[in-house]
Amino acid sequence: MAEITLRDGTDLHYELAGDGDPLVLIHGGFTESLTWEQSLPGLAARFRVVAYDRRAHGLSGSGTGERSVRGDVADLAELVERLDLGPVHVASFSYGAVVAMALAVERPDLVRRVAAHEPPLLGVLAGSEEHANVLASVMGAYAAVRALLEDGEHERGAALFVDTAIGPGTWASLPPEARARFVRHAPAFLADLRDPDTVLGMDVEPFLSLDRPLLLTYGGETPPMYVAICDVLAEALPHARLHTFDSAGHVPHVSHPEDYVAVTSGFLTA
Repeated sequence: MAEITLRDGTDLHYELAGDGDPLVLIHGGFTESLTWEQSLPGLAARFRVVAYDRRAHGLSGSGTGERSVRGDVADLAELVERLDLGPVHVASFSYGAVVAMALAVERPDLVRRVAAHEPPLLGVLAGSEEHANVLASVMGAYAAVRALLEDGEHERGAALFVDTAIGPGTWASLPPEARARFVRHAPAFLADLRDPDTVLGMDVEPFLSLDRPLLLTYGGETPPMYVAICDVLAEALPHARLHTFDSAGHVPHVSHPEDYVAVTSGFLTA
């Protein structure tokens, strides 16, 4: 691992691997760049890959001030510029997919193509009768997660998040080290939930100007909220296309790395 020190003094850790066109990997909430270890070798065979720990995750520092989507975008832009990588391809999942899409909107000069798996933009479902039940259920679960984390119940909050975002019973199936990683990142996720521009409230409008090729993907075995979100985004964004990882869920880069690498690489090199 290497690191850069951002302008505000925060250390951002990253790993470089492979040769070819630059590709940045952005992890989701409650986790770190280690989540890419199953797919990294396949991607590094085709790209110069940068996998980094977002601020307050993994080995990166937390810095000062509150965490936010906009802060993550600024950190990523500075990383790309400091490493002289741009324009880059971006592959991402969950919260990281929102950061990737926002970077393409705010700094299109730094972005070539974006692969975004299951961005949790629940706000795009607001006002839809078709998705009202799904939205109400998930928002209730996220409110419960936040309440647990606010009370310091990090393990219970992490467990509820995992079983909501990935699927019922997932927490019980995780090995101890994976559970510990979720618990360790609970404060960072709580900070994300406190963000006034939280992904739970963002709708389609901020992304309408996204003019880079965008691959939106979801798993065939994933919670229904992600399918609904990707369908709405694909309908609204003219440069987006959809793909389903049929037998996967929220983390295909972990559960089905060969399929993930093939589909993502094919799109980025098209």
